[in-house]
Amino acid sequence: MWRGTTRALSALSPSAIGLRAALAPRCASTVVASARISHKVSKDVAEYWQRVLDTSVDKTTARALLPNLDVQQVLGLRVPAEGEGAAAEGSSEDRSPAPAPRVRRGPAFGGSKRGRPPLHSYFASVKKQYPKYVTLVRVGEFYETIGIDAVLLVQHAGLNPMGSGVTPRAGCPRQNLRRTVDDLVSAGLSVVVCEEAPEPYSYGSMRTRQKQRYVAAVVTPANPHLLHGLVDDDTGRLERDINIDAAPPLLALVPQVGGYTVLEVSVDLQVVQVMEGLTEDAVYARLHEGGLAPPLFLHVPASSASSDRRLSEGTFEREWEQRVATIFRSQVGVVERYNDPDWLEGLLTRVRLMLGLDAATPFTVIRASTKDRPRPLYYSTALNLGLHKARGQPCLVDYLLPDGTPLPARRWMRRLLLLPPPATTAAAVHRVCRILADLRESLPVFPLVPAASVVLKLRNREANDTFFREIGELCQALLDLLSRTNGEIPVLASSLLEVSCREMGVALTREQLQQGCATALQAIHEVVDHDTQLVGGDPEWPPELEDCCEDVREGLWRLKQANEGPFRGKVRDEVMAEDCEAVAMAADRVRRELELAFEPLLLAHTRAGEPAKLKPSIIYDSANNALWLRIPKNAAAQQAAGDLIHPHDRNGRLESSAYASHGLQSALDDYRRACYDSAAAVRRHLRELASQLQAVNTELVCAATMAVSAAALDAHTREALRRGWHLPTLAYTSDGSGAPAALPTAQEGSQAALPAAQDASQQQPFEVVDFWPYWLDGWETATVRNTLSLEGMALLTGPNMAGKSTVLRSMCAAALLGACGLYAPAASATVPYFDAFMLRTFASDSPLEGRSSFAVEMTEMRYVLEDLSPSSLVLVDELGKGTEVRAGSALAGALMEELDAARCRGIFATHLHSLVDMNLNLTNTEFLMMETAPAEEEDEEVLRPLLMAGLEEGGRQRSGAGRASSGGGASGQGAPRKPTWRIVPGISTVSLALDVARRCRLPRRTLDRAGQLYGQLDPMVARPEVSASPAGAEAQQPVDAAAAGAGGSSPLRGRAARMAKPRASRSGAGNGSSADSSPWTLAAAASTLQQVAQESLAKCTAEASSEGAGQEAAQQLQVAQYVLRGQAPAPSTVGTSCVYVLRRPDGFFYRTGHGGPNMDLVYCVLGPGAAGLAKAVESCVIRELQRRGFPMRSATDARRRHVAGAGSGGSRSPAESAAAAGS
Repeated sequence: MWRGTTRALSALSPSAIGLRAALAPRCASTVVASARISHKVSKDVAEYWQRVLDTSVDKTTARALLPNLDVQQVLGLRVPAEGEGAAAEGSSEDRSPAPAPRVRRGPAFGGSKRGRPPLHSYFASVKKQYPKYVTLVRVGEFYETIGIDAVLLVQHAGLNPMGSGVTPRAGCPRQNLRRTVDDLVSAGLSVVVCEEAPEPYSYGSMRTRQKQRYVAAVVTPANPHLLHGLVDDDTGRLERDINIDAAPPLLALVPQVGGYTVLEVSVDLQVVQVMEGLTEDAVYARLHEGGLAPPLFLHVPASSASSDRRLSEGTFEREWEQRVATIFRSQVGVVERYNDPDWLEGLLTRVRLMLGLDAATPFTVIRASTKDRPRPLYYSTALNLGLHKARGQPCLVDYLLPDGTPLPARRWMRRLLLLPPPATTAAAVHRVCRILADLRESLPVFPLVPAASVVLKLRNREANDTFFREIGELCQALLDLLSRTNGEIPVLASSLLEVSCREMGVALTREQLQQGCATALQAIHEVVDHDTQLVGGDPEWPPELEDCCEDVREGLWRLKQANEGPFRGKVRDEVMAEDCEAVAMAADRVRRELELAFEPLLLAHTRAGEPAKLKPSIIYDSANNALWLRIPKNAAAQQAAGDLIHPHDRNGRLESSAYASHGLQSALDDYRRACYDSAAAVRRHLRELASQLQAVNTELVCAATMAVSAAALDAHTREALRRGWHLPTLAYTSDGSGAPAALPTAQEGSQAALPAAQDASQQQPFEVVDFWPYWLDGWETATVRNTLSLEGMALLTGPNMAGKSTVLRSMCAAALLGACGLYAPAASATVPYFDAFMLRTFASDSPLEGRSSFAVEMTEMRYVLEDLSPSSLVLVDELGKGTEVRAGSALAGALMEELDAARCRGIFATHLHSLVDMNLNLTNTEFLMMETAPAEEEDEEVLRPLLMAGLEEGGRQRSGAGRASSGGGASGQGAPRKPTWRIVPGISTVSLALDVARRCRLPRRTLDRAGQLYGQLDPMVARPEVSASPAGAEAQQPVDAAAAGAGGSSPLRGRAARMAKPRASRSGAGNGSSADSSPWTLAAAASTLQQVAQESLAKCTAEASSEGAGQEAAQQLQVAQYVLRGQAPAPSTVGTSCVYVLRRPDGFFYRTGHGGPNMDLVYCVLGPGAAGLAKAVESCVIRELQRRGFPMRSATDARRRHVAGAGSGGSRSPAESAAAAGS
């Protein structure tokens, strides 16, 4: 987002010679008197604008304006020298004779024909106050700029210059203001928006004085939201409100003896997150993440402070600062140093000054330390899990959430993974996921309103009626959840509240949140109109227009739409009863006066029998907001228009082509005035409501945060159940150590005490059973599963493309997901407390830092050793590839001993086979390998020529002490082998490098020559695969599915049947349609569904030829469940077979294609594996509903009598159907 920003704000770049020459100040011995007065700016301001123009202006239309600029002038306008033509700009009408040549301004900025004061002085006054800001000034229906600002508007907003004079001018239409400001801010520029001061109502008067203007908004990259005018914004009335995402945070780095402290300032929420004890790699990971507002603040203490040595690996802190500014230029822009003794208060002081806030503006401080929570995800770890963009890396978030998940939920999930939560928060997330998976009730659908949008709109009192409706829906959904007391719903609500409070840094109880939501909902319902339906389409005439003639009715309807549309349906009529009555009386008077003026004309036309083209008409002039009469020439109506006059337009000019009466003119003026007053009253009531809701601002922000977390976890649970993932067991207590954390029951609540901590040596191992890569489909039979238990380190060996890196990514993902309380792609998992997740793979070089790939590897391993603890998870892949084999093996062996001595858990994957021959001191390390098996016949035909080429050239068999080598395949001797992607105990020196090269389509001649050269090399004595199995012969055989089962892991899995638990009926659900006067209610359909499904199971059993399954389904048939509009089916229905009935808003039952967001649903769960029976029962239910007279939209499936292939793909659950329908 800040790529354009940083170029404009980074260090001064070399300028183009031509551009410098064009912008150099023009000097002359004599400057004549000119209306454009010279106002010089400071050297700093001139250098800033010169830097912006040098680095960002490249469009032809923008560069054409550069010769007319002078960066040393306040507006950037070149002061003309003596002798320059007086006709440089402006028309001949604008020039006046003078003794000396002088430059005239254009009509918009100079003296106009009517003598209005120029805007040049106003632009100059604003630029003096905001010298480094782009100034947009409202001029009628446009926002205009001049000078340097106009060039930047043309460059970044895609607009064309205005006028043809030498003064650079540009502007944007009023309706495009927000988009234009966004374009400028995205380019790293700050903007000042100046508005015209509102005037009292006036119509038809000649304006003789200049409009007053004021600074309405200041928008910067750190505060990028233009809030001015949102209260009047009607763009989202038929859809959703304009949501405001959180502004990019400001970041500050404080180097200290115990590590780096990172300060992240959220300007919108006025919150400062303080993360202490971070390593340099953690700081780099946060900078790599991006999404920051410039500048990056760097606290530089006194030179005698011991923390100076944390600033860099060199001698001076300037080196570290320059390296950060160079590497992360696109993320942070410039670096601003400060040295206040109090680094927190010093930062907040600068932020307040930069944003124009009061010196006493409070900020909430949230402190987090690596002592009570896991470290932020390391950059290498996030990169390998796809949380940072990288080529070919599958993004973990894409597989945690279904397609179409709202962006706020995706952002919340990504942030949870990048900043793993404390143990208590992880346990709360774990409870939420567990309860959602077992829940039988329908849950409310939570509207997603960004917390920043709530704070900013209420604080600035710029919230429209659509925003308040969304807040009302949010409060209603939260109250629905908080008011339920059955089952584990209270625990679910308390756990979600705990997660939200931890994220916000506040402490709220359920009662406080419930009271705050109830207060806000009541206040909104008292003011905002929830009943008026704003829909498009053909007009529905109000009762007062039904008796009017067609011409009068059409004209009045257009007048009412233009004048009453902007305020009707926003605020309840009873709140502004006097204003509404005044509008109605004025509209009725307009109708009477219009009929009095028009009916004589129409009567004269009818009596004369004239053709239609001579018929008088009523026109609505949108520009003047008036209803006038139009009389064709030579029409009979001209004789009847003796009492009519030519009206005046909004500017007081006579409109000679239109007619009106004095009474009609007066009535229209009264009507416009009444509508003007009503719109002002609506605006006043909405702003008063925003002020009133600020009293419960904390509760509303918590509700918005809670809704986002609930939506994210609900979507994750549904997607995890669909993928067959399972919830890991958390094997730690609230302080990150000890026995597995006990999950509280519904009676204990979310704040139940966790078991006491035990010694770290008694922690359970990190065990993952039947896991698979998160980017693969676990239901596919070709997906290979593995089981792995880590009590310490493991040295993993294996050939190329055997899956070592995949195993490391899969284990890291399982550990991270478990530590966050989320589902993992495994049959089961036990996750201990990890304070760091370190996944290091083969690195590339870093030219900006001047480091080779090997230097980057060693730097990253230094980070690992600095942060290492017994609670760390360390996963290292292919260390030492960047140097020669002997030195790489030696360093790898020494690092392996360090990891072993630290007693951490992890995997060290390597191709350096010499490690197994070294005399390493490894007391806490086990040896694992990626298994290989004899190649199939079709594979052997390809591998055999490559193998024989190596044997013939080498002249001898590759053997060691009379033992057959396991180095088969294209890179060893013996029978060709292939990887099975399974983990088994032992050591492998197999290399399938040439086979991998063949699969990558390397030319055959190259492969043949490689095989010959491979045989010439003096090989290391390869050892056979050493297995932990007691029988040596069994260790040489491939592990098949049956053998793998002995170890508790079956590599090939079918779809596991998931049994549905008994469902409890929601209290009062059957009364959801009791108010319906029709006998065909949803409750009646539910009764029919329950009865027919129970009675028809025996018949369906015979028809489906599945008697046993039918009996089982009959036992599992549960009470019908309701899903009313605004609700979603329980996540537990995913993967089950159900029979359901949809009721459309028009009263019809069943469905054609998909449902919709306004449908009600009732369903019965038959259980898993009963898809065929569900289809048969469905046909019976349709026939019975049809027989009982229910209005059916479609009964096509009622003809289905026999169901072939009653498999799992024949029936969707209500949750899947609702997801497909978008309900």
